[in-house]
Amino acid sequence: NASIKELKKPMTEVIEALRVRGGPSARLIQNPNEREMFWQVRDASYLLSKLLDPNKRPAAFLEDMTVPPEHMAKFFSDIKYLLKKYNITAAVHGHGGNAHFHFYPLLDFTNRTTPALIVKMSEEFFNVAVKYGGNICGEHNDGIIRTPHLSKMFSKNAIKLFEETEHIFDPDDIFNPGKKVNPRFDIKSSIRKVN
Repeated sequence: NASIKELKKPMTEVIEALRVRGGPSARLIQNPNEREMFWQVRDASYLLSKLLDPNKRPAAFLEDMTVPPEHMAKFFSDIKYLLKKYNITAAVHGHGGNAHFHFYPLLDFTNRTTPALIVKMSEEFFNVAVKYGGNICGEHNDGIIRTPHLSKMFSKNAIKLFEETEHIFDPDDIFNPGKKVNPRFDIKSSIRKVN
């Protein structure tokens, strides 16, 4: 909740540090109307990503990864490598200050190879987050999509405790089956085949 006046000096120093080191150009936006315009673009960015390619749509299976901020540059370098490897464009949203990101790869869901690609990309992208001491589910919880990957973050003992706790409160496995424990959701057979 700092004022523009309080932020002007440190932000000017950041902008200068970027310039000196050959980083991306930046400027301090002080005009309230211009600031509001940028917030509107940020808020609409997911919808705007849908307009990048009419034959593809953003896929929400890599959202919610976090890493310690000191590893953010290496994390992004590895993510950029993977996107290039798969020749994929992705919209990126998130919370840069705490290195928490949502990646939405633009995929062609009419292509029969897309479900297998999603499985492969999930494995590799989540490995990158964990490699840098991060987390595959920062704010949206584990859910059906990330449950099969929880062993990347939790020990066998922790997962066993999750299973035992689940069984105590839900012995018949009727509340949110396949979430957090006992993964059985087959993403390959559940994907809509339309863009």
